[in-house]
Amino acid sequence: MLAWCIRDRGDPPVDVPKHEIDTDASVAGEDARLRSGIAVDEQLDWDSDWTAFRSWRAVLERLGIFVEQSSLGRGGRRGFSTWDDHAPLIVVNSAYVPVARSFTLMHEFGHLLNRGDAVCQDFVGSLDDDHAAERWCERFAAAYLVPTEALHEVAGRVGVTSSAPVAKPEDVRRIANRFRVSGRAMAIRLTDEGLGTRDLYGEYSSWPKLRDWNPQSEKSGGGEPKIKRRRRELGVRALRTMLEAMDSGRLNLRDATDYLGLSPNEIDDLTAQLASE
Repeated sequence: MLAWCIRDRGDPPVDVPKHEIDTDASVAGEDARLRSGIAVDEQLDWDSDWTAFRSWRAVLERLGIFVEQSSLGRGGRRGFSTWDDHAPLIVVNSAYVPVARSFTLMHEFGHLLNRGDAVCQDFVGSLDDDHAAERWCERFAAAYLVPTEALHEVAGRVGVTSSAPVAKPEDVRRIANRFRVSGRAMAIRLTDEGLGTRDLYGEYSSWPKLRDWNPQSEKSGGGEPKIKRRRRELGVRALRTMLEAMDSGRLNLRDATDYLGLSPNEIDDLTAQLASE
C-alpha cells in the first residue's frame, strides 16, 4: 500500500546506492555514515539510547525508507527487510533493547543496499565468512554506527591501542556505551580495527551479563494512547504517506482506518498533530 501511494503520486524511486557483498562492508558503512548528516560529536552527546535509535530511524526515513517496529517476541526474528524501488521497508523487533534495535536497523539497511529481502533470526556468531550476506551486513552496520577515526580517539583515551587491545566484555560495553551502540557492534569494530583480540566477539556473545532483550517496551503499556503507539510502531513517514493519499482523494477514509488501525476521529487528531510539527 505504501508503494502504491508513492507511485500513484508520481514520486521517483528511492535514491540509495547499491552494494554487492564482495565489496568492503566497512568502507560502505563509513561512506553511508558520511552522508547521514549525523556528526560524531552529536552522537557522543546523545542523552539516551532511545535518542540514538530515534535519530537513526529518522535518518533512514529521510532517505525514503519506511521503518516500523513490531513485537516479534523474544524468540522471534531480530527484524526483516524488503526492497522496493519506491517503498523499501525495515521492521525491527521491539522486544530488543534500543541499542540492539539500532544495530538491527542498520544491519537491515545493509540488506537493502544489497537489494535483497531478508529475515534475520539471530546475530552472527563468528568473524569468519567475510563475504556472507549476514556478516557483510553486520560489518556494514558496525562501521556505520562507529566511524574509524572516532573509535581510535575514544578508545585511546582509555588506553586501548593495537598493542593493548580489548579482551574483556566489560571493556567492550564501556566503550559501546560512549557511542550509544550495542556491545556486539562495538566488538566487531574493535576487532576489525585491531583494537580487540581475535576472539573478542565470541567472548562478548557468550558473556553471562549480555542482555539483548528489553524487559519492558518503550512506555508501551496498556495506557499508551493509540495514536502515540501507532506513531511509534509505523513511523511518521508511513503515517504522512497514508494521510497525504487520503487528503488528495487517492485513498478513502475507510481504507485509511483499516490500514492505520485508527478510528476516523483518531485520524483527524493525528492529522492535526502532524500538521503542527
